[in-house]
Parts: sequence; C-alpha cells; structure tokens
Amino acid sequence: MLINQQYTRHGPDYRFGEQVTFLDVKQTFGFSHVRVGRWVTRDESRLAADLVFDSLADLAFILKLPPLTLGLRETVSLAFGHGGQKVCRPIMRPRLGNWPWQKMPALAL
Repeated sequence: MLINQQYTRHGPDYRFGEQVTFLDVKQTFGFSHVRVGRWVTRDESRLAADLVFDSLADLAFILKLPPLTLGLRETVSLAFGHGGQKVCRPIMRPRLGNWPWQKMPALAL
C-alpha cells in the first residue's frame, strides 16, 4: 500500500505544497475519465493523487509539452485501483479511435 511507504521527490514543486485530488489530475492533464477503486482509502487516494500529479507534471516538463496534451484531447482515461486486484498502479487506456495499442492490454505506469 502507498500509505505504508516513504516517498522522497527531488524536483520542482508543481503543486506549490497544496494537496490535489484525482479531479485536479483529470482537469490539469486533460484525461477523459479518472476512476479510483472502491478499496482505495481516502488517505491513500490523496497520496496517490499527489504522486500521480507530480509524475505527470514531470513528464510534461521533460517533453516540453503543455500538461493538457498528456490526455490526448480527452481520449485517455486513468484508473487507480480499479478493474483488477489490489495493486497500486495507475492504468491508462485509450477511449476511442483506431490506435495500434488498443489491441494490447492497458498500459500500466
């Protein structure tokens, strides 16, 4: 579980010390949907949202892209602790379209 581990991050503070939610992640990075599994506790969801937000912000910064582009015009959804076993990892799935990776299993971050 995420709560039982210590995390140290070295990099820009994109959140300015604020707590974010998965709704913030959805709106900031342009995802079509974000789902959080029922078994995920409130504290774990808060920590996961912060970690996911920072990770995606780092990715956008490294790629020199606006954050909204990571959602590919709202064609990508993100699920955390949803649709599987009790495994703590976000999963990105394309929503619609004829993309080559749609025939592959979900892309796990």
